[in-house]
Amino acid sequence: MFMQKKRHETLGVAGVETEEGITGLLDGQAPFGDSYRIADVGTTSEGKALLAEYVAGKTMFYYPTLSTVDELVEFIESNSGNEHVVPMAHDTDELLGVGLAALASGNFFGRWWQKFKTVTGVEVSTFKADEVNAIEQAGGNTYIRVSGRNVISDGKVTSGEFADIVETEHYLVDNLRQRMWNILVENDKVPYTQKGIDLFHGGMRSVLDLATDEGILATNEQGGATYQTSAPRRDEINVEYVKARVLPDLKFVAIPTGAIGSVKIEGHLTFDMGVAVDG
Repeated sequence: MFMQKKRHETLGVAGVETEEGITGLLDGQAPFGDSYRIADVGTTSEGKALLAEYVAGKTMFYYPTLSTVDELVEFIESNSGNEHVVPMAHDTDELLGVGLAALASGNFFGRWWQKFKTVTGVEVSTFKADEVNAIEQAGGNTYIRVSGRNVISDGKVTSGEFADIVETEHYLVDNLRQRMWNILVENDKVPYTQKGIDLFHGGMRSVLDLATDEGILATNEQGGATYQTSAPRRDEINVEYVKARVLPDLKFVAIPTGAIGSVKIEGHLTFDMGVAVDG
């Protein structure tokens, strides 16, 4: 189960069955260490709800596996505002969430998406076609066989967003926070001058440049960056910010690369050699 290709992150797995046990686990300091992804085995519905609540608002993901379509739908509805839960449905193998979390841990999201991926050691579900459709309509994910391959059916979190878009947000927040912190601690003092403001503006742009190079943010047709940034001029900043030593209004707009999940093709057959394809 943990022998997915390229596994390198620390994966947190909760194997506590009772609600009291889960509560006790989560009350501990850093119960999952530095794990970015967690999954569970043998956990009750109440325990799953507590784990989902735990990751809400944190920079981490939870991969629960529900055994029926009804359980999945109810779980998604209860967590519709949570962008940190990747809901899985499998009627015979509760380890699907664990396997997918392990697989995701070994792949960088800027170049990887969970949809269409094979999870080693997990058999496909036995859900009927209408049940699979219901799972996907609800915004869930399951494990199916298509064209001779075992694949994850989709790549969404309970809010309906795609997991890799949420990971993009996590990446930018974490790296921007770290870059700003590094500027503060690696300088004796950053003066509240245009030079000091430009130092932070440049730090923000360096993070966006790296995200572009890593395939997280979109490029233009020439392969160049598409993000835009702005920073205030020193003489534009309210004096109260200056007195409080707070630099406001560093801003950026960036486009995530996203992914193509389906293709539409339009065509027709003709014997007329002069017919051109409309662009």
